[in-house]
Amino acid sequence: MSPDREPKTYRFGPLERRGVIGGFRRGQILCIGAASVGAVVIVNLTPTAGGFMSALLLVGVGVALAIVPISGRTLEEWAPVLGAWLRATATGARRYRAAASENGVTSSLDGSCARTPIELPSCLAGCEIAAAATGDRDVGVLHDSSLSALTVVVAVTARAVGLLPTSEHEARLGRWGQVLASLARGGTPIRRLQILQRALPADADGLWRHFLEARDPEVPLESQLELSYTSLLEQAQQVTQDHEILLAIQVDESRTLARAGRDTRAGNLSKREQSHQALLREVRTLLTRFEPVDVEIAGVLSAEQYAAAIRSAYDPFRRADPYEGPERVPSSLSFGPTAADTEWSIYRSEGAVHRTYWVAQWPRLAVGPLFMAPLLLGADAVHSVSLVIEPIPAARSRRAVEAAITSDEADEELRERRGFRTTARRRRQQSAALDREEELASGHEEVRFAGYVTVTARTMGELDDACERVEHAAQQSYLELVPLWGEQDSGFVHGALPLARGLNASRALL
Repeated sequence: MSPDREPKTYRFGPLERRGVIGGFRRGQILCIGAASVGAVVIVNLTPTAGGFMSALLLVGVGVALAIVPISGRTLEEWAPVLGAWLRATATGARRYRAAASENGVTSSLDGSCARTPIELPSCLAGCEIAAAATGDRDVGVLHDSSLSALTVVVAVTARAVGLLPTSEHEARLGRWGQVLASLARGGTPIRRLQILQRALPADADGLWRHFLEARDPEVPLESQLELSYTSLLEQAQQVTQDHEILLAIQVDESRTLARAGRDTRAGNLSKREQSHQALLREVRTLLTRFEPVDVEIAGVLSAEQYAAAIRSAYDPFRRADPYEGPERVPSSLSFGPTAADTEWSIYRSEGAVHRTYWVAQWPRLAVGPLFMAPLLLGADAVHSVSLVIEPIPAARSRRAVEAAITSDEADEELRERRGFRTTARRRRQQSAALDREEELASGHEEVRFAGYVTVTARTMGELDDACERVEHAAQQSYLELVPLWGEQDSGFVHGALPLARGLNASRALL
């Protein structure tokens, strides 16, 4: 990079919160409207001072439900969360215990094709991992019936992250943007990508083994050099230095089957086999777009490796190597926990406790390409960072941004007519919408994305300490984290498991 060249910076716009009328959402309109109707009824039935005060109190309660925020949400936004929480409490869905020992094993009389019935918690309902044959090995494919999607996971390794100049990081981000843009323009069946980075407990014994194997035998054990190394290793108890990166690639099952139906080579295959073959072709095509200088493809996870990668997230302190599996795997296999409890602020599974955050706001200030390094590499805690990305077709993006600008103009006209002041946040939102329209007109593409952070520990005390460190690292990365109170089970699925979940199709574009 030349000395006079300014480095590129990146900045995210405010989270758009658009409403139906004057910025008010449907739930807010319903609360205020119902309270107003109730107030009119009270006044008509009881035309006294007491009735009038009761009507005013009802209107005040309705307005409070609609606009007073509590922990970042209004009470009408909390209503679905509280309803689901109470329903899960009443039905016992918050407590999960696998009955694998009671389910037995199903097999033929000769003992072949033995399999255990799949049992999963409610947050994984509709998921099944199957093995898709390809050459001399298999590839793990997750069938997600709730999304009508198929997902494959690829293990990748980033090359020389901390040793490269800023210009190279900028070039890498540019190439990554081209990959995402190609997915939005190409009409491929690929629906979502998920980047899952895990900071896992390191093997402290491995440090000692390396030291004993690599030390110079001619150095005396009582030397200051030897004592310095041993003292350092004794202090390195359970640190989090092992990092793994998983890339989940999700395709739409119906579009994949439609493509497979046009392939003359798939005439003798079942629908599931056709979808698997079409999925593998899409994955191979996508992986060829990654530059070798950016990432190293470690391999596509097999069915057993995929299941092990999910199981290890439930208790990373007692995990097997997810990349060592048997030579032969069943057509489908279980990957859920043996026990899990959902509480308001945490999710317990196996021997670990988890807390998941939603990235409510991305950097509003100008940042460099490595702005997330403190969270990804600096937080001394067992945690995972998940980014779910969905490319948006250009036609859909144009319709969305035109609707957003029209809504902004109508809201602004209404506010001026009623004498309301336009806040700086609203002006930034309007400016961001205009910038989006200009970028789309220039040929750029859009993506939807959502970020989640899951922190894991053995005990509640360790979890609170780890959450403080992760929150501090997020602040250094200019991120705003909001705990998913009352939704920790689904939040754990979004933030810790490579399932490419975490985006609601009904939400507005970011």
